[in-house]
Amino acid sequence: MLTEVQNDILAVLDKITANGGQVFKERGIWQGNLEELLKMPQKTPSAHVALASGNFREAQTIPPKTSPIRMGWDVIIVFQCLKDRLTASNQGYGLIESVVKPVSPDGIQIGGLTGLKTQGGMLWPSTLELLDTINGITAYVIRFEIERSIT
Repeated sequence: MLTEVQNDILAVLDKITANGGQVFKERGIWQGNLEELLKMPQKTPSAHVALASGNFREAQTIPPKTSPIRMGWDVIIVFQCLKDRLTASNQGYGLIESVVKPVSPDGIQIGGLTGLKTQGGMLWPSTLELLDTINGITAYVIRFEIERSIT
């Protein structure tokens, strides 16, 4: 189920477009520390997906029949802007909005990830954080959560 959720997220990131082209030049999974990600050669803007957290709730019955969990999936957005801060912030905000935008109900024009029904449950944004800016390369992380029971 985890692999399927990850693949569902990546599939949507592949389809997010602006001005007739893909928003993210590189998309993939990430495991490791942020410093490595920012130093890694990559085409920007890029988006990386990671299973970041999981909180299990207490069992309601003994023995438990299911394991209720709230999973946190991070989408790390990396972009480079060597111009002024205003230009960099506008670029970053546009990327964030493209990811957080709700899924299109018509199924024709793809939206972002909010409300996406993955094989593991529905994604909903929970947090947004500026991770770092190093030499003009900036990274934001958007956490999306899924609540479900694992049987």
